[in-house]
Amino acid sequence: MGRRRRIALLGLVVASLVLAGGSTAFSSTAANRGVSVSVASDENAYLAFPDHELQCGNPAGDSRSNTILQNQFDTTLDSVVVTVSVSKGKLRVGKEPGELVQLEPEEPESFEYKLNPGANATVQVAPPNGSATSADTVHIEAEATGDGIHATLDERNFNSTCGN
Repeated sequence: MGRRRRIALLGLVVASLVLAGGSTAFSSTAANRGVSVSVASDENAYLAFPDHELQCGNPAGDSRSNTILQNQFDTTLDSVVVTVSVSKGKLRVGKEPGELVQLEPEEPESFEYKLNPGANATVQVAPPNGSATSADTVHIEAEATGDGIHATLDERNFNSTCGN
């Protein structure tokens, strides 16, 4: 009985000390942390625009390939929709030389690409059919999606070398 009484008394003393001293938990904390945000240049962005000039092919349809977008993500972009438009003048554009369509002012054309890491989206550019005035500037927008990625790119302007 003496032993039980000592254990009970010890338990009572420990419980009293815990209640009297309170717990060692805390209710709030504060930390000073800085955040740094920077904007990458077009050439260094995850969706890079490496060049701002589109080389024009000759009137016979021998268009040159122009890189308009590069995937610099570490993953494949399953869908990259590139919208091409002109605000004045006309221009023929396409993904492949034999698939050129004529752009009219304010009538955009869209092309879809699948880009592996490091791959480029290219566009072919040729003067317009007939005697129409060539566009000096081509407007490009893009929307890309992949595993855990959704990126929308605002309009970028490219100079065209197709002037008459």
